[in-house]
Order: sequence, then structure tokens, then C-alpha cells
Amino acid sequence: MSLPESSADTTDWRFMCSRFQSRQLTVPPVPQPLRHRLAKLGGWHWGTRADDPMSLYMLDSGLVKELLAGDLSEQVQVVHSGHGINSYALTYCLGYRGIALVTQLAWGGVYQDRTAAAARLNRMFDRCAALVERVEALGREHHTGPRLVCLSSDIRGRALCGWIAVPQPGDATPLEFLRSYPVEVDTALEVAGQVIADRPVP
Repeated sequence: MSLPESSADTTDWRFMCSRFQSRQLTVPPVPQPLRHRLAKLGGWHWGTRADDPMSLYMLDSGLVKELLAGDLSEQVQVVHSGHGINSYALTYCLGYRGIALVTQLAWGGVYQDRTAAAARLNRMFDRCAALVERVEALGREHHTGPRLVCLSSDIRGRALCGWIAVPQPGDATPLEFLRSYPVEVDTALEVAGQVIADRPVP
């Protein structure tokens, strides 16, 4: 369920920026139209709706399912979650102007190389920002057709990228469709950018 408009404002966006910058991390891209809806939902959890952090970590939240198969409403989630002492990741989900991004990188575990993990995280958010800028440059504010889905998770060792339509009854599930479009985890966002360049949002 979406959060009430009054519960989020640019204060939470600024706080998120400050929190990431204090750790020498690139700020996750939140498109301007979504920033006034962004709310701080936990210690390292910001979003435009209240999804469960553990479900986001497991890529099993309502939002992830909607990005893959439901109405592509404009939403964003940024959350650090996990379990135990080393199984932690930063998960970023974005639905915006015909793209659905679900990206996840290991970060914050006790035994992880913090410098290397931070460098990977910064590259990920730089690539996400470049993809958002590319989509915004197309100038299409409302999108109801096929969506470009990019799902990438280093802790699960898989990445998928491709165009999907909202499934109809009897259709294969989006994940079944996307299994035909595997890409390398390290290059998934670059592939998505190239897909946009080769075939702009239909």
C-alpha cells in the first residue's frame, strides 16, 4: 500500500543522501517526481511505500512482483537487510517510465571486504542513475505498454534483462519469460542501457 502523501517529504530524501554520503557511497537515484513521496521506513530503509525489508532481500515482496507482472506504478525502495552476521545486501527497486529495476549487491556483512563492496555498490548506483537519465531523455512521462525489466543480484548469482508485457491469463510468468534473457550480473545495467538505446521504450 502506498504511503500517504503527508508522511513523506524532501527531508527524508536529504537524510538518505546524507546517510550514504557519510559512508562514501553513491546516493541511490530517486527521480525528482518521487522524492516528495520518499519516507524513511527504518535505519537503512527508504521508500515510497512500506514493503517488508526481509521480503525485499528475498526478492519476494509485493513490489518486486508488481514490477515484474502488475501495474507498473512509479515506486522506489532502498533497503539494507539480511540475516545472520554476513548475509546482508543493499536492495534497490525502481518502477519509472517504463523501466523496472531490481538490483541487489552484498554489503554490510561482517566478513565482507568493505572497500571492495562499496566500490561495487557505487558502480551499481552510477549505472542505475545513467539508465534513469537515458529514460528521462526520451521524454515519455506516462507508460502503459511493455516494460524493460532488469533484475540483478550478486548474492544469488543471477541477472535477467528483457522486454516483457503485462501477462494475460494463461501466459507464462514474467520470470519464466525472462529466463530466456540471462545476462552477466556485472553487466546487467549496461545491457539494459544498450537495450534502451537500441529499442527505445515502445
